[in-house]
Amino acid sequence: MLENSKEKFILEMDTEFNNYLIKNEVRKLQIGSGANVLEGWFNTDINIKENIYYLDLKRKFLFPENIFDYIYSEHSIEHFTLDEGIFLLKECFRVLKHSGRIRIATPGLKNLINYYNHDSELHNKYTNWEFNSFIKKKNSTDICTKCVIVNNFYRDWGHKFIYDFETLKKVLEYSGFTEVCECDVLKSIIPDLCGLERHLKKINFDYNLIETMVVEAVKK
Repeated sequence: MLENSKEKFILEMDTEFNNYLIKNEVRKLQIGSGANVLEGWFNTDINIKENIYYLDLKRKFLFPENIFDYIYSEHSIEHFTLDEGIFLLKECFRVLKHSGRIRIATPGLKNLINYYNHDSELHNKYTNWEFNSFIKKKNSTDICTKCVIVNNFYRDWGHKFIYDFETLKKVLEYSGFTEVCECDVLKSIIPDLCGLERHLKKINFDYNLIETMVVEAVKK
């Protein structure tokens, strides 16, 4: 039954993807979309919802080579092991057009270290929010420190690997990409890649700035 459901999802995606190609001269793929539907993008996730189509990032992507101009991923790659991350980036490389660009927003190790090492009103609010939202219900004590928050970050939400820029750059280059650069959240030299980040937007978007590293790379 599960395989039949997957086949149904794939057939539905094929139809919608063909429609997308007809309607969009610039082709943009979002992987691991969650509930974040981006207008003008072909939004995919392993859990399908309205306007989000089935794609298993641990398997070969169900797209031909050299088909997309841009690929975007927000808070997704950290849910895969290092080897799994390399596999999905190689698939991203395969389906991107030449000179196509990938943009990845993911928790950054340096961001977490900066958060741990510096105190501010925003950091204190973030610590209390993280603890009360995700940690308190799992612990028998009310010990709320930055150390507790950072430790939890490596284990909660299905996280498997937290990157720093150096490591993600090497992984992208190993997967075939060049011109790897770090970007500010919401900003890019490419207009189509500006303003995409939505993580924690409904709660406090400044918390996203504490957590998130954004990296872009090019297929040459």
